[in-house]
Amino acid sequence: MKRNLIFIFLIVLLLLNHTYCLDKAATTATTPATATTAPVATKAPAAVTTPPATATTAPITTKAPAATAAPTKAPTTTKAPTTTKAPAVVDESSSVESPISSTSESGSTSSDSSQIIIPCGTSFTDKCADGSSNFKALQTTEDNKPYSCSLNPNYVTFDESDSRSVMKLAVDAKGCPEDCHKLKYNCARVNSLDTDLTYGSYSCVMRLSKLSSVINVCAIENGGSGDGASEIYMKYQFPYFSIGYKNFGKEKTLIDPIKKDIDLNGYHNFTIAFRNTSITWYLNGLEMTQRGGSIPMPPMRFYAALLPDPTKDYNATLTAEAKIDTLSYLAACDQLYKYDNFGLRSIPPYYRENCTYDVEYTIFNDTLHEDWRALSDGYYKVPEERPQYQRDGPGVMAFEIRTETIPFNLLSKKYIPVRRHKYISFWLNGGDKGGQDIKLELFNTKYSTRGSVASISLSTFIQGGIRPSTWHKVIISMREFQVNPSNITTFNAFSFRGGHDEYMGAVYIDDMRFANSSACLADKLPLFKKGELLNGINGNYSSGAISFNSKTTMYRELVGKTMKNFTTIEFAVTPANTLNLSFFNGTVSSAEYYAFSISFYYTPKASYQNSDENIYTEEPTLSCQLCAQIGDIMPPCLGLSEYMGGKFPSGVWVKLTIPFTDLNVWDDAEISSLIIKTQYYDIQGYLSIGSIEVGKRADPPIPEDSFAMKSNSLNLSFIFSCTLLLLLIL
Repeated sequence: MKRNLIFIFLIVLLLLNHTYCLDKAATTATTPATATTAPVATKAPAAVTTPPATATTAPITTKAPAATAAPTKAPTTTKAPTTTKAPAVVDESSSVESPISSTSESGSTSSDSSQIIIPCGTSFTDKCADGSSNFKALQTTEDNKPYSCSLNPNYVTFDESDSRSVMKLAVDAKGCPEDCHKLKYNCARVNSLDTDLTYGSYSCVMRLSKLSSVINVCAIENGGSGDGASEIYMKYQFPYFSIGYKNFGKEKTLIDPIKKDIDLNGYHNFTIAFRNTSITWYLNGLEMTQRGGSIPMPPMRFYAALLPDPTKDYNATLTAEAKIDTLSYLAACDQLYKYDNFGLRSIPPYYRENCTYDVEYTIFNDTLHEDWRALSDGYYKVPEERPQYQRDGPGVMAFEIRTETIPFNLLSKKYIPVRRHKYISFWLNGGDKGGQDIKLELFNTKYSTRGSVASISLSTFIQGGIRPSTWHKVIISMREFQVNPSNITTFNAFSFRGGHDEYMGAVYIDDMRFANSSACLADKLPLFKKGELLNGINGNYSSGAISFNSKTTMYRELVGKTMKNFTTIEFAVTPANTLNLSFFNGTVSSAEYYAFSISFYYTPKASYQNSDENIYTEEPTLSCQLCAQIGDIMPPCLGLSEYMGGKFPSGVWVKLTIPFTDLNVWDDAEISSLIIKTQYYDIQGYLSIGSIEVGKRADPPIPEDSFAMKSNSLNLSFIFSCTLLLLLIL
């Protein structure tokens, strides 16, 4: 009898153990896909030894040419489809509606990074008290009628108003048209006496006219006419702001009117920040938007004006007034304006936020996700004769930027909540031309196929503009898309279109994904840590003056509960110096690991930070490439500035998690060395490295109240109870 009971007890234990194992397996299987999805597999690119020659832009076609052949020493298998977590969707329609209407080599090594040297403008602040020493009132003559109103110096006055000294600009119809050079209205404008102003910050502190029939203007222009005219402007016409610029007679960017609720009884600061690579508009210190691409060149003059709207019906009783408290110009070479690149805020939020366990949802990676389709001409594979536009595989989205009315559209089968993902990211190459002005728009085709519900300019996220034959990583927060109307919460299409009507050449896009931030890493293997090279890494193949024990810029790291300083790897960023870290204890396998984690500190050359006070010196963009060598194959390198939105931060430690796919490393590759180099001809500054690790993609932690832990606890309790019962029986 006892023998039978023991036998039964053993069977019960085996059954319980089997049940527990099934419970655990089920829990693992139900963990979100983000926990177990393998890193994206990529196809080996052709070996790169020298930058390829630039080729003429091929015609865009919907038929795909032959794919680029793989190198003989690299895997030849086709890249596996990306396994991704599908986005949350809203079933607004069983089928997507009609298509959107058309009416509505990595790392720069060219001379684009050279210093821009322009005579520095003279800063001034004009408080507009009892006259102006920096501005003059304009007057219309029979030979010079720039507006449909008559500029009259008598309509520029100075007064004590609102407890301050102000300049008043006025508009009315008194004495017109007889005393107004046969024009309907009198109006006012003041120009800066200095017509040789250059890059810098231009500000108008104004109390605006409240009338919808007049236009308040704060602007800069080159003074040319016709095809020679260039202008950057901010305008307010109740209740809308208009901002934009034109270059050599062509309207390059005209942002849709922006409606803002502002206190019309108060004063407001209009500011135009004019740089050699971008223009940024601010209202009361808050950025409204930024644009790049083909922007005007100095010299400029500064002006403010109050003008009647020529499209409005004539009103004989029209009387309007604007008050200006301050007109100021802060030259770009002025210390207060120039040093804006130090501190954590210079690091894009994507790289400084907490890491994520979520795996990216891929829209395009060699091929489009099955839920997406391209509606426009231009989706094809990179032909063999154009390898410079191949990234980590043969497929790209290629299309021409022609006019605002001919966009490139991507349509989803499902509606996606705008706030479902934190970021949309992709790689963008400017092709043969570069300098494109591109808008990215969101559409909800259930709401409208002609008008977007949100729009942003890519120039805002690529400092220095889109460079030719250069891959830029573009990361855009989905919160940047200000949806209008606000009750629209989903979208089902992206649209890429020109910011103005001009042919700007072909562009190339790859690896388009939704993401939440940099990936969390686990099982990290230190390669350089606490001032020492570890785990077989070796710098013997480095060339030039590389210090592996520098105390110039120390790296602080937490050891236990104490912050300690450690030496760093440091070198001048110049072609004479190449850091080559070889893995002599074997190689780093992309099948085992997911990403490198590297801490950088960049210090620009002193001459960029403290140049002649009479010369404007733009700090060049860091031209430095990070490369992963695989045997004797060198895939296209990653440009550090291009990876960080166009400009690498200086004067601050930047820790980057760089997936192998961003280094163009294919699946199952064996990385033999990590290389940092530059081809820029001059010393740019100094680069320090505080730590290097390689890690696996981390699985999400199992919550303490998860089913697996509860099952484990219940099973153990049950086994213990059965054991006690058996002992009592025996």
